[in-house]
Amino acid sequence: MQAHYNLMLCYQGLGNSEMADRERKLYLRFKADESSQFITGPVRLRHPAANNERQPIHEHLSVPLNIPSKAREGKGKSSVQTYAVRFTRATEPEPKNATEARRHRETLLGRR
Repeated sequence: MQAHYNLMLCYQGLGNSEMADRERKLYLRFKADESSQFITGPVRLRHPAANNERQPIHEHLSVPLNIPSKAREGKGKSSVQTYAVRFTRATEPEPKNATEARRHRETLLGRR
C-alpha cells in the first residue's frame, strides 16, 4: 500500500498524470479504513487471537498435533503410516551445513 502512495507521488513529480491517477486509485483501494477500527475495536479487545490475525504482520505459534502414530491399513500391499513430528523451539540453533540439517531432520522424525 505504501508503494502505491510513493509511486503516485513520483508520477505526479514526473508529470505523468495517467500513471499517478492509476496509483492513487490503487492506494485508495488498499489503504486502511479508519472507520473499521472503530467498529471492530471492541471485538478485537475481547478476542486477542482475532486481533492478531487482523495485523498485517503477525506470528502463529506451532503446537504438536494429536495425530495417531499407528499405521493405517491401505488397500493391497501398501499401507500409509502417519508420524507425529515433535516440534522444536524457535530458539534452537539452525544447522550450519547439510550434514547437520540431515541429522536434525532425522532426530525430529525419531530415526535417531
